[in-house]
Parts: sequence; C-alpha cells; structure tokens
Amino acid sequence: MKRFLLFLNLFLGVLLVLHLVAMWNLVETVTSPPPEDAIRDLNMRMSYFNEYFPLLEDAHFKLEEKYNEDFEEIVRVLNSHTIALEILLQVPEGSLEETKPPSPDLSEKTPKYILGVRIAPEERCSPYSELDYTYPQSTESAIVTKLDGRIYNPYTGQFFQDTSETEIDLIVARSEAHDSGLCGASPETRKAFASDLDNLALSSSSLSRDSKRAHDLAEWLPIVNVCWYVNTVVEVKKKYNLTMDLAEGRMAEKVLSVCKSTEMLIPD
Repeated sequence: MKRFLLFLNLFLGVLLVLHLVAMWNLVETVTSPPPEDAIRDLNMRMSYFNEYFPLLEDAHFKLEEKYNEDFEEIVRVLNSHTIALEILLQVPEGSLEETKPPSPDLSEKTPKYILGVRIAPEERCSPYSELDYTYPQSTESAIVTKLDGRIYNPYTGQFFQDTSETEIDLIVARSEAHDSGLCGASPETRKAFASDLDNLALSSSSLSRDSKRAHDLAEWLPIVNVCWYVNTVVEVKKKYNLTMDLAEGRMAEKVLSVCKSTEMLIPD
C-alpha cells in the first residue's frame, strides 16, 4: 500500500512538473510576439475558414432540402437538365462557351441582311426611358395562360409554385430594342412591343438583373432552350423592323444552323 501511494505521489509530481513546463511555454508564447510567418499562416487559415465555411453550410442545407423534396420534383429537375444537355449538344463545340461579341473581321464585307434581319450598328437616336415601354398588369397571367398554367422559366428549365417568385422578362430587352430601331418609333409601337406575348417570358429576378440584363444574343445565351431563344429574338426583330449588329447576326446564324427545332421545350 505504501509503495502504491509512493508511486502515485511520484506520478502526480511528474504530472505537476509537466504542467508547470507547459504553462511556462504558454506564457512565453503569449508574452512574446509570434513570428510574422505564423501570423500570415493564421490569417490565411482564418480567411479560408470565413470564406468556405458558409459555403459548406449552405451546401449542407441545400442537400437536406433536396432530399426532403418529392420524388416527382426531383425527376422534373433531372428532365430539365437532360433537355438542356440535348439542346447544347446540338450547337457546335465552343460556340456557346464564349458569348462575347467576336472581333470584327475587317476583310469581311458586312451583309445587309442575315436571317431576314437588317444588319446595322446600334444607335440611340432619342433618349431611352423604361416608362415608354410599360405593359398592363394582366401580362403576367397572360404569360402563364400561354404556358397552359405552368409558371416556367424557359432560360433555366425551372418551374415555380407562384408568380411571386418570378418577374416578367422581355426576351429582346427594352433598351436593346430601343437602340435597334424603336428609338424612332411612335409611343403606340413601343407600348405594343412591351406587351407583345411573343417577346415575353417569366424569369427569376436574379437572372434578369445580374446575368441576362440588356445583353443581345451575341453577349448572352440561356442554358436551356437556346434554339427557341435565338429564333424568338430573330422573329421579334423582324416583326418590329429592328436591326442586329454583325456579331448578333453571326451568332444567330451559327446557332440556328444546327437547330432541329425552335419550339420551347418544357419537361413534362
């Protein structure tokens, strides 16, 4: 018993010494300035943590939400992605990867028309105002009715439960149309253009404001229904006698040359 107590005291003494040494090292670490490399390393780790942890957390919640969805909804999303892939495979490799206007070929003689649309540079012949391009409140329900009651974003293949999640998007944007010929049109023609169901779709506000905005089809193409989108732009421009610049015309020509159909594809 005495030997055991002696051994125990010895063991506790060693632990106490080790504890005191550790405390001394800790005090030295705290009181002495750390090396600059260690500070940089710590700052970098904290930066990575602050940047990536919210993303991981967000991804976790999205995965959890996805697994809680109805099986039918998951199938619908997969069908949308399949349709997007089928459309993109119709377009020559690389033609959709870079949608910025190509550099003009100075040796190329600019054609007067491409696909029936007059080719000319954009021109703002009068001041632009969104107030000249308004549509009635009934327009949103008219778009849904045209899609047989479905609230659908043709640019992404996404369905919505309610129109409060969407906003009306002009396929040929107002400012783009203004600079392509409507700057010289009558107020009645501008209003007719703005409320024309042939040029209206439902989209998410983030896509309309951040990605599509007022870009022409040489600058932006959707990930779904590419053929429908390009054909719609061409037909609307012909309908209102609007112009395209050469980059738009070449992009329209390139895409439509490989399209098997220009109908809007909606997954069942």
